[in-house]
Amino acid sequence: MKDIYIKKTLSFLRTFFKDLSSSQALAIGFFIIIICFTLFNKKFSDSPKWLMEQKSEFEKLSYQLSKSSKDSLIDSLFLAREQKIIIKKINKNIGVYLYKLNSYSYINVLEPYLIFVPAVLDDIPSIVPLEKGDYQLSSNFGTRFHPIDKKYKKHYGIDLAGPVGKEIYASANGFIIEAKLDKNGYGHHVIIQHRFGFQTLYAHMDKILVSRGDRIKQNQLIGTIGNTGASTGSHLHYEIIKNKEKIDPKASFNLKRDIFEKIINL
Repeated sequence: MKDIYIKKTLSFLRTFFKDLSSSQALAIGFFIIIICFTLFNKKFSDSPKWLMEQKSEFEKLSYQLSKSSKDSLIDSLFLAREQKIIIKKINKNIGVYLYKLNSYSYINVLEPYLIFVPAVLDDIPSIVPLEKGDYQLSSNFGTRFHPIDKKYKKHYGIDLAGPVGKEIYASANGFIIEAKLDKNGYGHHVIIQHRFGFQTLYAHMDKILVSRGDRIKQNQLIGTIGNTGASTGSHLHYEIIKNKEKIDPKASFNLKRDIFEKIINL
């Protein structure tokens, strides 16, 4: 039945446009484009509202999930079934939610869910890209006095000072979209595209150990700390870009570690 309706609709459209002059067809086509563009814009203009509503819904589901995991009086089979139902409800919109969020504050409500589905964190920047003890935080995200330009400017990443040659690791699964030298800016740098609209940038590297197009796993070695480009000392300049907007990476640093600590303590 569905195929018959499709065929009839296509037949009608062919006949309809066949009888139109080229100027009429062009006008109608232009009108359809305007309608599609308006609907597309409306969808994304409603995004913050949808995001807040979805966050509230996830908070309720996460609370149910957290409560169920602590309830020892319920039969284990029934409990597992209830948890599976809650996780399925979250899974329904989790992809769109993670794509539309614009800060890590929206991820916090998912903590109980991430304890049950920690593999999601492999695709999200959720670790420090350097080994513990190999670095010191030397400059935060935000306005600072620029050491080279000698004026206050917005700093769109975090600087992690460390010795030349120390290993740098990918903070999430993805693929390399840029690996090159920018002598007057980022120096030797790498940009990785991740899922859900995330990108990460690793700058002022000494050596780049990956190439454009490479598939990368979280914790994979991609290069070493250096002092190339516009730099006054050996360090890693690290950025997280979310849907083309640069956000503070600090909230991502202990995300995976904190979740796994909670899993161990269950």
